[in-house]
Amino acid sequence: PKKPTRVRSRISNEELLKLQHRCNLSIKEIQQFNAQFEALDVDGDGAIDQKEFTKGLGFFGVKDSLLSQLLFKAFDRTGAKLITFDEFLTSITILTRGSAEDRLSFAFKLFDLDGDGFITEGEFTIIVQSLYKVIDESLIGTSVPRVEEFVAKVFQGFDLDGDGKISFEDYREGAMRNPRLLQALGQHQESDGMMKQLNVADLQASPNTVMFGNEEQWNFVLLLMTGISRAVSGNEKSDREPKGEDFNERKIYELSGGQSSLQGVFSDYAPSVFSNLRGHFGIQTQDYTLSLGIEQIVGNLMIGSLTSFTQFGSNSKSGALFYFSYDMKYLVKTISYEEKQFLVKILPEYWLHVMRTSVEGTLLPKFCGLYKISVVSSSTVYYFVVMENVFNSPHFIHEKYDLKGSTVNRTSGSGGGVKKDLDFRGKKIHLGPARHDFLHQIRMDVKFLESLQIMDYSLLVGIHYTDKPPVST
Repeated sequence: PKKPTRVRSRISNEELLKLQHRCNLSIKEIQQFNAQFEALDVDGDGAIDQKEFTKGLGFFGVKDSLLSQLLFKAFDRTGAKLITFDEFLTSITILTRGSAEDRLSFAFKLFDLDGDGFITEGEFTIIVQSLYKVIDESLIGTSVPRVEEFVAKVFQGFDLDGDGKISFEDYREGAMRNPRLLQALGQHQESDGMMKQLNVADLQASPNTVMFGNEEQWNFVLLLMTGISRAVSGNEKSDREPKGEDFNERKIYELSGGQSSLQGVFSDYAPSVFSNLRGHFGIQTQDYTLSLGIEQIVGNLMIGSLTSFTQFGSNSKSGALFYFSYDMKYLVKTISYEEKQFLVKILPEYWLHVMRTSVEGTLLPKFCGLYKISVVSSSTVYYFVVMENVFNSPHFIHEKYDLKGSTVNRTSGSGGGVKKDLDFRGKKIHLGPARHDFLHQIRMDVKFLESLQIMDYSLLVGIHYTDKPPVST
């Protein structure tokens, strides 16, 4: 069809208020989504066609036309083969903010290929093969695995009445009962670690979630996630004690988006050492890739959740970028070349210190990986570390403090956010029987930092009030 000829124009205040009321979004959020829409609408005519949509998906669109076609059809709610901003906002709102019911309904319709209200085992197989194709052939470069046996097992878990097809009620009940099972379709093997309970309703994106439409961030995140997937899958879990050469090892992976221009070089530093550390921290390999790897995008899409890394600003003077994994388990931080070199230098001492404590012992950052991405098209280089998120908790954290033991300029002011030492005045935390072990561990960690002549550190403290409800952030 012929595209509309109207020129892109600013959303009026009246339209913003109507959209705010209908979609339950803030004005700022609507404007952010509108900016993403405009980035996809390359020719600026007020609508997104299939070609523009596919391009915006990056290698997801280039390497698998079926996934691109299915997503486009789902966004094109009127069937006009064009996506207006209203349609875009409606679908994005469902995927990032919708209720569990709405998101599962979106996913079900996406994968009900013939639109008859049921998903057959044949349709299910086609879908999963399509998802695997995105994962395997796009950047990882391996072949599509045989999935029929795995699909049959998963399908039986959702075909509750055994009639050979899945209704929406079957899909909803199965996903609500065990969403990890659907997410596992983004993985190549089953793992008991993946079958832990997860609340579908909790898988919601924030306004700062990186998604298609922001080409630079989206491509960086795709390279980052794909690199981690490939690096982790290419390394066997290491239970042995690392040797001297392991600390200086570096594995390099060429990442190529096939027909797309998305290309990069991914470096994995001391892979066996960090694999050993992750094992000590109780992190299972497939849980790690489900949180950080490319599998999480396609796996979560099966339960109607458009989740990716969430970027947030930093009050750090270094200008580093911070990202949360979609499930908030991990923190990804960009670092300088000098910081990378320093971490490599102290890694043997860090490993030894961590191994001398229990899993819950050290209060130092729990480093899970050290990586580098070289983006070919822009000649840009990123170094980054992956750490466990200190504030990943089933309890809402009402207040966060960054305590250095100093009072000089140590206040957050009226802006809120992470508070500092002067903001903590008048508060006391009673540790009870844990006090002795807590102080002992602090002394151990500080002694370790002192031995490395590190003096710029602080204690992060999160407070949950049992008598206060969670608040929006």
